[in-house]
Amino acid sequence: MGKRHTRDCVRLPATYSAFTRQSSLYTAFSRRRIAVGLDRRYNCDHPSDLSALARPTAMPHRHTLAMPSLRALRRWLVAGNVMVAAVVSGAAWVSLDNARQGDENAARLTAQNLAGSMSSEVSAEFRLIDNALETVADRFSGVHDFGSASRLLADMLTKQRSLLRHVEALRVADRDGRVVQGLAAGAPPMDVADRDNFLKAKTTSETVISEPIQSKLTGKWVVSVSRSLRRPGGQFAGVVFAVISSDHFADLFSGMELGTSGAMSIRTAGSLRLVARHSAQEPRSSKGLGEVSC
Repeated sequence: MGKRHTRDCVRLPATYSAFTRQSSLYTAFSRRRIAVGLDRRYNCDHPSDLSALARPTAMPHRHTLAMPSLRALRRWLVAGNVMVAAVVSGAAWVSLDNARQGDENAARLTAQNLAGSMSSEVSAEFRLIDNALETVADRFSGVHDFGSASRLLADMLTKQRSLLRHVEALRVADRDGRVVQGLAAGAPPMDVADRDNFLKAKTTSETVISEPIQSKLTGKWVVSVSRSLRRPGGQFAGVVFAVISSDHFADLFSGMELGTSGAMSIRTAGSLRLVARHSAQEPRSSKGLGEVSC
């Protein structure tokens, strides 16, 4: 069996064995040189100290390297989203604030235009009343006869009343405050001696506008515009006065484009008492008339 096995084996040339030995020597020599070189480089006392350098270091797991990067990326994404949201919110706030200011300016301008237009119309009406009362007073001051003066007043009131369609009444009170001209047929006697506008008219020749007062005949809120009547010698003979209802001003305001939540009011210049007010929610409301309120 041994001889048969020997014949079956392939014999290698002697040169291969020599080459194998030479390769082993070369490998050992190379390792020695590398060890010496590392010894010099790293100042090791003995080549055996290089065993730690020769041992492979454990590579970190790929998840260990990826997790910090993903966390940092998430932080950056969150920070970026927050910054974008802040910029968008700021831009939206600026846009809304500009829109609000624009709407407020437009509303303010509209209110000023409406108030200016209504103020001009009301002032024109008061000028007409003042001209009418001044005309009556001037014509009366030139009449010496009492009977003629009485007929003149009746005629003048009829003519001026036809021109002043926005007034509720045009009347004359004598020097004692009793109304002697301008009352409707069958109306009860009327006395205005206790009215402030009558008392003021006695002391001046200028037109006097009363505070909001309630009519003694109708109970409505009205404004009285008075002017004194004087005889040729300057003696006080009474007053001629026009009565304007608060409802008249409310009717004027109702023709303005105030919107569903708008309102308009008129007040006296000195005391700021409410003369009339109109709104879409409370048309012709008498609430607060004659009172000082804002």
